[in-house]
Amino acid sequence: MAVLMALAMSACKMAPQENTIVFFNLDSLIDQQVANLSRIQPVLEKEAEINGEQETLRLEQTDSMVWAKELDIFRQLDLNTRALNAGRYEIETGLRDDTSNLSIIEYTAKEELPLSHVRIYYQENPRKVRRIEGSFRSKKSNRLYASSRELSMELIDINSKAMLTQYQVTGGQKMIMGDSISYRIVGALTYE
Repeated sequence: MAVLMALAMSACKMAPQENTIVFFNLDSLIDQQVANLSRIQPVLEKEAEINGEQETLRLEQTDSMVWAKELDIFRQLDLNTRALNAGRYEIETGLRDDTSNLSIIEYTAKEELPLSHVRIYYQENPRKVRRIEGSFRSKKSNRLYASSRELSMELIDINSKAMLTQYQVTGGQKMIMGDSISYRIVGALTYE
């Protein structure tokens, strides 16, 4: 009996430990942005272009539902919500941005995944996020449909809080039996 107990205990000790990788918590950042933007009430100038046709919208009075809807697409960049991502993405930290004084954390898919990469640009430390960008590529198995989109958001410090200043969604859809669609949406925020 003592031998069985010793073997069982040693087997428990020898079991491989799972390494849990925690990705940047973009969901939390977006929740903070929704709360802060609802409270501060910046002016939002939004420009949408679909296949060359443009439309501009200016919003001066917004609430949390408006901001939640505006920023919801960026939740797709949160790798924490995707099952089994720890082994599916390569993580590089401390990369330098050649065009600024920012550092980068880069998540790159090791295999073909819809979310191919996410980059978090930061100043001094990862808590001072200045830019987030990511790319999606989707091909349906029957090759009748393909889509892609690039997402980016930029932030600055306002009263010691990271605040959204601009966001952009650019993409397109191609259907084998139909026309291609290209679009670009840019939101610019002005604080008083």
